[in-house]
Amino acid sequence: MNRDDDPSSQDLAAQTRSAFALILAKIGRRDHTEKELAGALGRKGYSEEAAVAALRKAKREGLVNDERLAGTIARINARSGKRGPRWVGATLRQKGIPAATAQAATKEAFAGSDEGETNLVRFATRLLRRAKGETPREKRGRVVRSLMGRGFELSEARRALRLAENALMVENRRDDAEE
Repeated sequence: MNRDDDPSSQDLAAQTRSAFALILAKIGRRDHTEKELAGALGRKGYSEEAAVAALRKAKREGLVNDERLAGTIARINARSGKRGPRWVGATLRQKGIPAATAQAATKEAFAGSDEGETNLVRFATRLLRRAKGETPREKRGRVVRSLMGRGFELSEARRALRLAENALMVENRRDDAEE
């Protein structure tokens, strides 16, 4: 690396411009939280002052917005039906989003997600079909544990399992009637 590429050899204004360019490059690929960007700037050797100034400018221009990103991540996961509120909230906090913001985004995303409910039942049905176990009780236990491991509460996991079992019974009756 030559001397011009080393951020620590530049003056503060040049470092800030260079740090802002790195932020633009990173968010050009995907959205990042402020914490993720601050970490990336630190790993690249930018001074704390330059990193703070570049992040401040990015926030002022609306390029970095942790609340917006939290809402987007929460909505995508709520719709998929494969990740529960606890998993989503933990993921958001791990990305550096404040706990209150993560909780609000998660609550809002999972509140009225009919699509998410439908996809959760589909996912539970697929898990139930694939579950290994000697008895139906063992299979149900595996499905519930799998859903809880993905961040769903016990009550949600049991409800999804019950709906999945009903869906499979209806499907099996339909197959029997066609024969």
